[in-house]
Amino acid sequence: MRRRLLDRAAMMLLAGAGLATYLPLEAQDIETLARLRGLELPAGYYERVREDPTAFTLPNGLFRISPEGRSASRTEGRADIPVILALFSDSEEPHITQEMIQKSLFDGPTDYGTITEAYLEMSRGALTVGGQVYPWVRTSFPIDSVVGTSNGLGNDAKTGAYFAEALDSIESEVDWTLYDSDGADGIPNSGDDDGIVDVVTFEYLEPAASCGGPAIWPHRWRMSGAAGAPYVTDDVGVGGERIKIDGYITQGVSDCTGDNVQTANVISHEFGHVLGLPDYYHPTAEGGALGRRWVLGCWELMAAGSWGCGPVDDRTVPFGPTHLSAHSKQVLGWIDYVELGEVWNHEVFLDPVQSSGLALRVPIGESGSDFLIAEFRTQTGFDHQIPAEGVLLYKQDLTASRRPDPTTNDPYFITVLEQDDNNGLLRNSYEGGNRGEAGDAWGVSNSAAKQRASLGPAVLRLNSGAVKAVTVHDVSILDGRARLVISTSWAPILRKFLKTQGQPLTQTESIYLDELGNGNGQYDLGDLRAWLRDNG
Repeated sequence: MRRRLLDRAAMMLLAGAGLATYLPLEAQDIETLARLRGLELPAGYYERVREDPTAFTLPNGLFRISPEGRSASRTEGRADIPVILALFSDSEEPHITQEMIQKSLFDGPTDYGTITEAYLEMSRGALTVGGQVYPWVRTSFPIDSVVGTSNGLGNDAKTGAYFAEALDSIESEVDWTLYDSDGADGIPNSGDDDGIVDVVTFEYLEPAASCGGPAIWPHRWRMSGAAGAPYVTDDVGVGGERIKIDGYITQGVSDCTGDNVQTANVISHEFGHVLGLPDYYHPTAEGGALGRRWVLGCWELMAAGSWGCGPVDDRTVPFGPTHLSAHSKQVLGWIDYVELGEVWNHEVFLDPVQSSGLALRVPIGESGSDFLIAEFRTQTGFDHQIPAEGVLLYKQDLTASRRPDPTTNDPYFITVLEQDDNNGLLRNSYEGGNRGEAGDAWGVSNSAAKQRASLGPAVLRLNSGAVKAVTVHDVSILDGRARLVISTSWAPILRKFLKTQGQPLTQTESIYLDELGNGNGQYDLGDLRAWLRDNG
């Protein structure tokens, strides 16, 4: 028998050998999709999550990212996804063919673009995401036995056995060594890989349970959870051990009607997790899509970039994938940051980040953990559906959580500084929030004139509450470029003035130069400094 499942003792040895040194990725927000489509999840799903808090997470990925949020090296080269098409024993003959899926996901052309095209564009040619869709195989499991009473998410599901039998059936056609390529050199099975296939996608014919259909609820997880142990293939890696399969994604081959072949939006988001990227949205106690804070919204593939923009109820189908944010691209090594020193009223010009590969990053304060990030996004390519062309300003705090306690005012790891200042991305739908709108962007153009706006120290406070000197005086878009006028310090404009002082500053005068001033009601050095900062 070709199928071999690694026992739990061996799994523990693998963990002890250092294969689990990276933090697990969050489970797919299955509750969100259920709420969005007005469906109720079965109790078996919640029971499984209670029993195993790591349920529905990917155990291993392609290019590993540390808990500090850095990729070990530039994410480049080629990554391939094997797609296994598995029929239930009582499935009809497939009307969606292997060739149709190969075209929709990888080869094109399609109306909405492929995952291959999306990642080539986002990485500016650095990463090619390819894949092979293998022929349909029919398993011995009827659909009801696989999904059980909980849409394939509960303890009575036989998803693991169904996937394993599909792997048995396709084993002779696949060289699994080609799909283990998470080492630093980007070459499959070269000796620096972990001996585990980076990810496998299992797809079925029937409409998914998330569409109200009879099949499995789409999710990502691992064979060690669904089947009790990783699947062991017949293919031997360069180190002499058999290649194993653990992390998987499963979804239907069609849209919710069951008639049309899937688009690449959801798998593009899921592949971001394979690269090691986290989600940048925040489920709250209200639950579901309506209770979610979208944080980076449709400006970020790992937030709402495969869902849609605007109000949650106005989901556009199909939507995306949109681009990753500047932060995510920089983590993967796909863009560089322009760094500024100590400047006053300094002009910075940014070309579209999609083509230039450049964004601006300015430290806020001296801790080295707080930053202002600026990127210029245009409605081009896979970003053609973003709400507006303009500059996105982000505030980043490396010490903060991506999902802080929603009942507090604790800061987020990264947020969009919304130009309209309505905090729509940090409010859920019940609170009037949204997934991204034109008012988030700065310097947005219209037919009449370009919009100018400034962002002062009161907005760019540190999360401790201290006000720092970074000021964005002006943002405008002209002739396809973004222009920012920025000051990173108060010192340059004051230095010449202070050099004229015959005596060292008194303690009182020094107070004028701190972040807050002394508020003594007199027009003096502190007031001059404030006026120059706002009007210089």
